[in-house]
Order: sequence, then C-alpha cells, then structure tokens
Amino acid sequence: MDVIGRKIAVLIILLLTSLTISISAQNHTTAGSLSSHATLHSIGFEWQISGDDNHNASCAVRYRKPGSTQWIAFIPLYRVDMSTANTFAGSLLFLDADCDYEVQLTLSDPDGGSDQRTITLRTRAVPVFPSGRVFHVSPGSGGGDGSVS
Repeated sequence: MDVIGRKIAVLIILLLTSLTISISAQNHTTAGSLSSHATLHSIGFEWQISGDDNHNASCAVRYRKPGSTQWIAFIPLYRVDMSTANTFAGSLLFLDADCDYEVQLTLSDPDGGSDQRTITLRTRAVPVFPSGRVFHVSPGSGGGDGSVS
C-alpha cells in the first residue's frame, strides 16, 4: 500500500472510531421518576435520569409558598452518577415547619432533553407530647401513689 493509501485508511479508521464514540455516547437526557422526602425544615429530592454521558445537564430549583407570586431560586440539584444511581439530588433548606411549598424543578440539557415538574409538598409539623395520664415517680423504695405529692 502506498503512502496515500495508508493515509486514507487511517482517516477512514479515525472517522469510523469517532462515529462509534458519538453513537455509543448517550448525551441526550431523559427524565425519570422523582421522589421527595420532607423533614421539619427541609425537603429533599432525588430525580432519576438516563443518558447525559457527558454530564452537562443541569437541574434548577425554585420554590414559593402557595398563593405567592414570587419564586425564590435555590441551589441547583447536584448530579450523582455512580454504579447504582444516575440522578440529580439535593435539598431545600431553612423552610418553615408544617407549611406547604410549591417547588419547581427544571431539567435542561444542551444536547437535548428537558423537563419541568412543579409539585406541592408540606414540611413536617413539630412533634408534640401526647396527652394522657401522667404518673410521678421517685427513685428508691419511697412508695407513693403516682401523684405529684
């Protein structure tokens, strides 16, 4: 094979290799299931995705109390990509206890694929002691009938 033939063969191999890489990479992001978990002062999210092999997708977070017209931007969800998960995850923090919140998550990928989900969630209420009979006790063998005296 002459020099020009070798160069053409190398160019063809490089072209086929780059086509194979671009075909096998799944840079387009597809949104999957979204789960949330509320505590007293925070709401956590895990949004399953597929694709985005080049990790350039992002997920913006905004929230507001129902009835408010003003959305508040918060820290974007964090990308978690490991053998058992391909997700965006994060939490809204410093929220009021026992309150409803509208949360809008916006997934976007410059390679294609986007989704927006708006959900209403409630933070948990501060726990209270249950009502019922109260018995007063003292250590040792002092006896007593369970009353304050």
